[in-house]
Amino acid sequence: VEREAHRRPRLLERVLLEFPPGDPRIASGRFYLGEARLAMGQNFEAAREFRRVSDETPNDSLAPRALLRAGESFADLWERPELDPSYGETARSTFTELQNRYPGTPAAETAKLRMAELDEMFAEKAYLTGLFYHRIKAYDSAILYLKDLVATYPRTRAAPKALVKLVEEYRLLRYEEDAAETCDYLRRFHADIAGLPELCPGPAAS
Repeated sequence: VEREAHRRPRLLERVLLEFPPGDPRIASGRFYLGEARLAMGQNFEAAREFRRVSDETPNDSLAPRALLRAGESFADLWERPELDPSYGETARSTFTELQNRYPGTPAAETAKLRMAELDEMFAEKAYLTGLFYHRIKAYDSAILYLKDLVATYPRTRAAPKALVKLVEEYRLLRYEEDAAETCDYLRRFHADIAGLPELCPGPAAS
């Protein structure tokens, strides 16, 4: 069935119309139709089929996996952090829904990993936004974005470089106390950052 779905999604759609309501084959048929649509680059149509599996047959064994694939269908549309994050936000809400509805399932565990990938992109987008405001000399706005990044996505790759940029912004504005506090945080939690002794001269954190 899966192989046939990838070759002939229209044929599978026709077959699905022949199944009586409640037929147990409907869920698997829609799931494979979603996979076929996704393979063809039809992400929205694929997500719709996956959602129908999880919403119309929530107790089917394919329902958690279908909800995961729905989220992935949207996540794949957000290709770069600098682009509009709407698809990423939809993907994240779908992954969150999956974890709430089907906790402990393999699909829910995979959703956690996909959400971590999205967090990296959201954090990078916030960092790029901070840099944009720095370039136009809106330094306080840059600080707001960078601080929010560190608070919201502290475990991402963008967090340490956002902290470094914060120190530079604080010093530019002569916010010396804020710069000193951020340097202390960097010494405590990101002591391996290249150039830290030059950026933040002073005693190493104990």
